Amino acid sequence: MTYGVFQAIAQLFGEEGWKVPPTYGGIAFRELKRRMNFEGLKPIDVLNKLARYFENVGYIEKISFEEVGENELIYSMEGVSIDWAVNKLLQEGGVPPHYSTYIYVAALRDLFDIEVEMVDLAFESIGDKLYVKERWRLKKRS
Repeated sequence: MTYGVFQAIAQLFGEEGWKVPPTYGGIAFRELKRRMNFEGLKPIDVLNKLARYFENVGYIEKISFEEVGENELIYSMEGVSIDWAVNKLLQEGGVPPHYSTYIYVAALRDLFDIEVEMVDLAFESIGDKLYVKERWRLKKRS
């Protein structure tokens, strides 16, 4: 289903389709915020709490965040449940959904007024599994 939806977005909207994932992330985080308590948590704790949620619901097998500098993180994931759809979208030049990434970005913006700049993104397929690493720079917005 993800493949069909995001391929349709790419076909219908072209480059404008890249606006869908961040918009989706904001909407999805608003809903998660109603069901999860983030009060008193630091940014890394919020990210890890959301990561455990994604693992528990079966979206991703394994997620980790590694602080690599004062304002930099490495976000690693493996075994995304929609691996085949993401691989196919990437091969066809489509818009990959980046579901979890944009929910994290929305959480940091909403709760801490932090913007995320993705400075590096790596996708690797080994067998049927997709491995993704993203390097983020965190910047206070105000």
